[in-house]
Amino acid sequence: MLLRDKIDSEKPSSLNLYKEGMFWKAYNYSAYNFSRLVKVYVVKKKYVKEMKSEVVSVGFPDKMLKEFVFRMQELCGNLDVSETEVGGVLADELPADYEQGYLDWFSACKCAEVVRQDTIHLPTPLPSPPLGDGAKEILKSLRDFPILQKSPLDVQMFLIDLQERLKKLDNGTL
Repeated sequence: MLLRDKIDSEKPSSLNLYKEGMFWKAYNYSAYNFSRLVKVYVVKKKYVKEMKSEVVSVGFPDKMLKEFVFRMQELCGNLDVSETEVGGVLADELPADYEQGYLDWFSACKCAEVVRQDTIHLPTPLPSPPLGDGAKEILKSLRDFPILQKSPLDVQMFLIDLQERLKKLDNGTL
């Protein structure tokens, strides 16, 4: 389901959640209703070029869904909560119409700032102190380690070895 379809299906009195990977997301009215009725989460607002409008969303991990569905049913009484064909959870006919509250909330959400890479000004780094043979050896090991051809366990063992070597270097035993 496209984002445009999700936004078009939004109503002030509903709460639609969409499964996206390991997360559930709510958009616009649903994000407002989720924040108002279920739990306040970090709200993300971004401009979607193909829709030529701003979209607000909240998201949470899949493992939290059952808790939130229970909370919605508890707060809203005999609420109809069902799973739709597109993988969303639908709560229809939430209490009261909060159109003005939604508009105020939506306008208060800030768009994430996009910083172009060519405008980033990093401070000039301080000159590095001269490295001894032990530090040069550790850096060479790090540079030469073929991380993409190693298993996660091999990478973990390599990092443990580097940490031990750095500790010895700090203690002056390397």
